Amino acid sequence: MLERVIVVLIRFSVCNWMSFRDETEWTLVASREKQHRDRITRLEEYKTSILPITAIYGGNASGKTALFKALNFVQRFVVKGTTPDEPIPVNPFRLEEPSLHSPSRFSIELLANHAIYAFHFATTSEQVVEEKLVRINRASETILYDRQGAEPNFAPELRDNDLLKFAYQGTRDNQLFLTNTVLQNM
Repeated sequence: MLERVIVVLIRFSVCNWMSFRDETEWTLVASREKQHRDRITRLEEYKTSILPITAIYGGNASGKTALFKALNFVQRFVVKGTTPDEPIPVNPFRLEEPSLHSPSRFSIELLANHAIYAFHFATTSEQVVEEKLVRINRASETILYDRQGAEPNFAPELRDNDLLKFAYQGTRDNQLFLTNTVLQNM
C-alpha cells in the first residue's frame, strides 16, 4: 500500500513576473503572536508554526491575480515541463527595459512528511539559467543539487548516482532537471 504524502506550502516568492519587478513573498509562517495558538500547526523540530489558512486581499490591480498566475506557472512548469522547441511561458515585468531581458525567479518552500524542501529556479523564455533543490533539516540545510552552467553540483550522497548524471545530461535548456528526473521515473 502506498504511503500518503502530505504536502504543505510554507512560502512562495516571485521576482520579475508580470507586475512584480522586485521579489515578493507569500508566506504561511505564523507570527509570534500568542492569540489563536490552539489553531496553528506547530513544527517543533523546526521551531516554527504554520498557518492553517491564508487570505490574499487588496485593491484592483494590486497583484493578486499575478501572484496566482506565478504559482500556477511554477506548478505546470515543474509537473509537465515543456516540449523540446517550446519557449518557456514566462511573463517578465515589462515597465523597464532591463527586466525584459532578465530571468524571472521563483522559489517555493514545502513541508512534505516532516521534511522541508526549498526549490528555486530562474528562467528566461529560452532557458533555465539556475535551479536548486535544498532539503532543510532541524539543524542544517543540504543542497541536493544546484544547476548553474554545464555541470551539476550534487550533494555528496548523490554524486555517485549514475542515473542522476545521465538524467542531467538529458535535461534540455528549456526544462527543469527536477521535471526531467520525475518524467524519467528516477
